[in-house]
Amino acid sequence: MQLLCQQQALLPSARRQLCNPGKRQRFSHACCRAVQAADAQLTQILSWATTNSVQTDKVTVAQDLATDASVIVAAKDIAAGDAIISVPDSSWLGAAAAQQSSIGRYIASLEPWLQLALVLLAERAAPGSRLRSYISSLPSQLDSPVFWSEKELQLLQGTQLLESVMGYKQFFSEQYQQLDEQLFSPNRSAFPADAFNYSSFVWAVATVRSKLHAPLDSDPVALVPLADWLPHRRSANSTWRLKSAGLFGKGKVLTVEATKAVRKGEALSMDYGPEKLDNAVLLDHGIMDASNPKGGYSLTLSLPEDDRYYADKLDILERNGLSGSSSFIIMRGQEPPMEMMGFLRLMQLSGGCAGSGFSDL
Repeated sequence: MQLLCQQQALLPSARRQLCNPGKRQRFSHACCRAVQAADAQLTQILSWATTNSVQTDKVTVAQDLATDASVIVAAKDIAAGDAIISVPDSSWLGAAAAQQSSIGRYIASLEPWLQLALVLLAERAAPGSRLRSYISSLPSQLDSPVFWSEKELQLLQGTQLLESVMGYKQFFSEQYQQLDEQLFSPNRSAFPADAFNYSSFVWAVATVRSKLHAPLDSDPVALVPLADWLPHRRSANSTWRLKSAGLFGKGKVLTVEATKAVRKGEALSMDYGPEKLDNAVLLDHGIMDASNPKGGYSLTLSLPEDDRYYADKLDILERNGLSGSSSFIIMRGQEPPMEMMGFLRLMQLSGGCAGSGFSDL
């Protein structure tokens, strides 16, 4: 699909430079194979959608003129605010699907995103899985820097992104070791070694992270087939909306809603993180919109717990929608966030002056 085959245009220029002229032909062949694979995957997931009560009458598939890849486009003119695709919660891969899986009773106590990752591995290895169409549509190779070579990672030296990549790798390694010791090995019949090895685990966790989008990325957490195929663009024309459905509104439906008027034949896209910097989007989703960059630095400030007035200051922070450890985005050419300046000021104040950390801004 477009997200896959346009990686040369959307990944950082530093990584593009690794493809020297002598390797262009090989890259071209690889890109062609990626396009063909993505076309087949999109066909599979659309076929799945037609049999799973997913509203798709406003979309169709067309060829991207720049890449010759299949992309999801509007089948008719769509007004801003209209629902383009609707996926009922019965078709999500979420808590209910995790509980119903063959490993459901083993993973109930794990964090929701981790449950989904392990379900992907279990269903991928299960013959005749009801999720086979969706799992087959998932990319076998991801572009997150977590999977970059050592040579490619050297190009990130001195960046905050490299620190995050190293942190992810360490976390994945520690998480897998713990699961292998406490869950996989003691229950090997449910978690066969060939399906639950380290490389497969990292693929599954990274896939879940790449497919999760607000408002289904925290509570609840769910993967939404077809809706998660839309590529990332900062100037996107659609977004995800969660709505009530069914009797007494007890059910939920995820809609892809137009954020602006979309013309017939226009490719659909969404912003994977309106509040995120490019490095965060690239880390989790393996993509960035180089035509509309959003660079910057994420600064985390923490209130010292040995501060004499810690309890009072924490109360002030919480009343202003912050916590004792909060992150702020600093962008070139823009003033620092007022909340960050208030946090810094509060850290330096003492006694009765503490309350003015925010009130005087």
